Amino acid sequence: MKKDEWIRDFVSFIYGKNENEFLAEGFCTDKTKNIIEKAITEMHKLGMYDYKDVFDIKKRFKRLSWLSDDFFSNILIHLRRTVYRKVEKRSVGACLVIAKKGSAFHSEELNTVFNKSVIQIEEVTTNDRLDKLDNLGKRYYELANSETFIFVYTEDANFQGIYYYKNSETLSQYDKLKKLTQSNAEIFALFVESDKNCIRMFFYGKHIADYYLKESTGQWYLRFVEDIENYIRILKLNDKASTYLSSVILRLSYEKTGAILAFTKEKLKKTDDYKNSDININPMYFGRENCSSQIFEFAMKDGAVLLHLMPNGDENDAMIYETSAILSQTDTPKVKACKSEKKQESFGSRHNAARSLASKYKDAAVFVISENRGISFFYDGKELMLKDEILEGHEKYI
Repeated sequence: MKKDEWIRDFVSFIYGKNENEFLAEGFCTDKTKNIIEKAITEMHKLGMYDYKDVFDIKKRFKRLSWLSDDFFSNILIHLRRTVYRKVEKRSVGACLVIAKKGSAFHSEELNTVFNKSVIQIEEVTTNDRLDKLDNLGKRYYELANSETFIFVYTEDANFQGIYYYKNSETLSQYDKLKKLTQSNAEIFALFVESDKNCIRMFFYGKHIADYYLKESTGQWYLRFVEDIENYIRILKLNDKASTYLSSVILRLSYEKTGAILAFTKEKLKKTDDYKNSDININPMYFGRENCSSQIFEFAMKDGAVLLHLMPNGDENDAMIYETSAILSQTDTPKVKACKSEKKQESFGSRHNAARSLASKYKDAAVFVISENRGISFFYDGKELMLKDEILEGHEKYI
């Protein structure tokens, strides 16, 4: 067996185990951890890091077991190349759907929902899955707009054609993919919008993950939407408000718009905690009305959006009472130290302001969205997530 195949199979075996299996089979040893770390390091050297991302996704979503690691990895590599590729100095997007043979997508219902594109497809004569993906992409992505068309494959990499929805002009591709995957656990979709440098993933009717390029470092980062939702639950908002908040945070990240959203049980004090902005707004309750678009506009401005958490039965209401607030910063915010690979990075004024607020008010919950798409979360005087990295000790809160 080749070295790279052994490493891939070994790491696949390790990632396929759950914690109880590790304990039962005696895998939880320092020696084993060192072997795993060395194997992952070798994967980096061999350019195989996509497999780790594949394992992370499939470990989180067990129902994706039908999708092969090899083809999934090929899809990610291909879409990353699509992000890098420029066609006439213009970025080209792509939308790919992988449907298991025998799934609802291949039933007679297909013709009631989709039309097959009239674009004539030339057969790609290669047995290499990645070459096939790249060839089709180079030929047809520019013709088949990623906001309208989807390229459909089976789990064994057989290309099924280019399709588009019937009678869905009012739906965005984002909503179409949620709708498409909603009723069947054997359909998986990936979407890259032009100029966004971010691969969005959809499964079982939900947007489940973003896989995005940090242009300053050239590295790709995987973020699960579920992690953001878990932190939002700490606020004990009603379902509607939680959904709106999640959509605002993810949209700000997707648009690479830096922002601070600060929630406290008592209103912050002017002059002591923040400088008042010149913008006057009428207080609005997050979730009682669809104010997510307004929140997005507020968050795009300099300064923080301040929200007051108020008990309403077993849940909380969140009232927006200030926008463009300039938070006061202490010289040495006493936020509890965390174990993080990013701990040595330098952080800007948003993170420092959030640290200061979290160190002063233990009940403050602060989301910080970076212009490079990273999301951080501060609560109970601690950093629980730092630029999408889940930190040690977060389990206590979720």
